[in-house]
Amino acid sequence: MGKSQHKLLLFWQAIRGPFLLASGIPVLLGTTIAYAQQGQVRWGLFVLALLGCMLLHAGANVANNYYDWLLGADGLKPSEMLSGGTLLVHSGQLQPEKLRALYRGLYLAAFACGVVVAQYVGYVALLIGLLGLVLGHGYTAPPARFSYRGWGELVTGITFGPLAVLGSYYAQTARFDWQPLLASLPLGLLITAVLYINEFPDQHTDEAAGKLNWVVLTKGQAIGIYQALIVVAILAALPLLFAASPWVLGLYLVLTALGLQTAWQGKQFFLCPERLLLVQAKTIVFYALTGLFLCVVYLGT
Repeated sequence: MGKSQHKLLLFWQAIRGPFLLASGIPVLLGTTIAYAQQGQVRWGLFVLALLGCMLLHAGANVANNYYDWLLGADGLKPSEMLSGGTLLVHSGQLQPEKLRALYRGLYLAAFACGVVVAQYVGYVALLIGLLGLVLGHGYTAPPARFSYRGWGELVTGITFGPLAVLGSYYAQTARFDWQPLLASLPLGLLITAVLYINEFPDQHTDEAAGKLNWVVLTKGQAIGIYQALIVVAILAALPLLFAASPWVLGLYLVLTALGLQTAWQGKQFFLCPERLLLVQAKTIVFYALTGLFLCVVYLGT
């Protein structure tokens, strides 16, 4: 592997590239709802909102790597596909100063996107982005350290649910509305479920590092919380389907079956890390498919 390819790979690992899907889906949903209401998409603003949101997400991921190292959580557990962090500093692949410079650069680029959007729809859009920055950066970084104080799951649900959907909707319309807020609830609940199930393999090392996430606080036994998040997310989408066509309802039944199967498997495998990986992956897929399904619902109205 060449030097430039190696640097690109390290960058991709530092920003946790595959997980940026979590910020792309809600932006797509918010924009779709605006299109359903207005009959048009302001493509430049969509691209800027999407890029800004993903840059904030990437910066928060890098900051999470940096502060996990700084607070001593990095390296307590080997990195796995969907949990355990990237361990780039602990393994000596990146210096902490480079991580710090990287997340600051990503935040600055996101801020530039927000400034441009604000020129067209008003500075409320920039305030929404700044709130996302505070919540995302504070997930691990002092003084907030939400993930160390039992607030990480709630903050994640709000950020990738209501905040991202409403923010992207506002970027198109320059106003707020109840429809994107209602549509954001299933996504907020499901991204919380994604985070929660990914915390199970790390419960002992997280506790050793002082991370008081929900799995640690419940001693890893409250898998019912995960199942409740899935079920409530399914129910939260029902009010959006009253005017849906029969084929859309049929599609939702298939999607619901996937969600309920995932919740059931979570109950079976949460104490078996080698089999839990399948549940983690299916939860992510269910989150993404739900977001895309909701887009289809609004395109069909």
